[in-house]
Amino acid sequence: MIYVIYTLFVVICWSVNPFLKKIVNKNILPLEYSIYNNTIILFVFILCALYSNIYMTINKQPISFNITDRLTYKEIGILVCSSVFTLVPSYLMTLLSKQYSVSGIMTTVQSLSIILTSLIGVVLFNETLTNSKIGGIICSSVGIYLINN
Repeated sequence: MIYVIYTLFVVICWSVNPFLKKIVNKNILPLEYSIYNNTIILFVFILCALYSNIYMTINKQPISFNITDRLTYKEIGILVCSSVFTLVPSYLMTLLSKQYSVSGIMTTVQSLSIILTSLIGVVLFNETLTNSKIGGIICSSVGIYLINN
C-alpha cells in the first residue's frame, strides 16, 4: 500500500512541477530559477538534517556528516554524477518549459525515459526483456510519434 501512495505522490509532483516552473519563469531567467530553487531545497534539507540530528542524538544514532564514513570513493564519485544528472536535466527542463508546451515536453521526456530506463536495465543490469516490456516500448514509441506530429 505504501508503494502505491509514494508512487502516486511522485507522479503528482513530477506532473505538476513543470507547470509551476513555467509560471515562475515568466519573470526570471532559467539559471536564476535553478539557483533559487536549489537554494530553497538546500535550506529545507539543512533544517531536516538538523532536526534529525537532534532527534537521533537522543536515540544515540546521529546523522554522520563525514561522507567517507559510509561511502567509498567510487560511491562518492557516483553520488557526484547522480547530482549532476539531477541538476542538469532540471535546468534544461526549466529552459524548455519557458519556450514550449509543458504537456508536450513532459509526454516526450517521460516516454523516452521509460524506454531508456528499460534498455539500461537490460543492457547494464541484466534485467529480462519480456514480451510485455517490448510491447510497452513499442506503444511508448508510437505515442511519442503521434504526440509530436
